[in-house]
Amino acid sequence: MRYWISSLLLSGVLTTVGAIAPVLAAETLNLVFGTQNQRGMEIAVADLRTYAETGRANGNLQVLLSMATPEQQAEFRQLLTLPFPVKAEQLQALGEQQSGADLLKSVAAATLRPDDEGITALKTAMLKGLNAEGGLTLLAFLEAYPASTMTIDIIQMQAILEANKPLMEKYLSRQAQPVTHNQ
Repeated sequence: MRYWISSLLLSGVLTTVGAIAPVLAAETLNLVFGTQNQRGMEIAVADLRTYAETGRANGNLQVLLSMATPEQQAEFRQLLTLPFPVKAEQLQALGEQQSGADLLKSVAAATLRPDDEGITALKTAMLKGLNAEGGLTLLAFLEAYPASTMTIDIIQMQAILEANKPLMEKYLSRQAQPVTHNQ
């Protein structure tokens, strides 16, 4: 059950690199199962923010969290605002490596935007999220994603997380700590 939360958290997305292109911000997270499904469970990003700040879940987020244990709910709440310990230079360097480019392409496919625009959207959200108050977190990433809806194929994202399991476990197991950012 822990990995459904991991999929939702997009931790795999946060390991990729970027460049900035200012535009919209995601208002909705659309969770689908398989690339053939464009309509899934829609969760308002504002509901994720409210849950992170107050512990109160609304709408489809409440439905989704009802399937999790109280411990999983608490873990998810913490992970929404857990800073990803990375600097802009590290994101850029990772993006220049073949493994980073491959991961970015895989994550873009999991967002059902496997083209260059999808990759650019991920890069934009990561770098803008990195500059947000509190650094790069799942919420900062979503709030910086340059489209009104971010769709995620849970099946593809689960496969990405499994393929990068050691990295994900390291990220998921660390305690929340302030991260300093060099701009």
